[in-house]
Amino acid sequence: MSISKEQWAEIEERLMGFYVHVKFTLSGHEITINKQLVKENQFCLVVFIDERIKSAWHFGDADSIYDPIVKQVWRKFSRALYSPAKKKRMIKAFGAREARRVFPNMDKVNEYWSPDFKTAASLVRQFKKIDGLELVAEPVKANG
Repeated sequence: MSISKEQWAEIEERLMGFYVHVKFTLSGHEITINKQLVKENQFCLVVFIDERIKSAWHFGDADSIYDPIVKQVWRKFSRALYSPAKKKRMIKAFGAREARRVFPNMDKVNEYWSPDFKTAASLVRQFKKIDGLELVAEPVKANG
């Protein structure tokens, strides 16, 4: 059963609160969202897969430890190996063709995934796009 627009609005409202605990199921996995302290005075929404977070999942390696569901429920980051300013300096120093020969991975971009979301809106935007996501437990209403 898909999640209605009203349910998404209620989920987003609850995710903005202080105490957050929301459960979903996806392809036989339990997806749990909790609000946790990640730095001094900074909270984030953290997504757990089957109540776990493994460090190997961050990089999406093709080994047996990696779970492909991570790409659906975690936040994607990408970072270029060299900044545009550094690439420009390398091309100026060597020339475009020689710079790419000397630095073959000059245009490489590394991708990794993170289980934390800074805002409830960004989490809901990503989760709305997931096919087969089902709400298991209604968000717990906070007192006050």
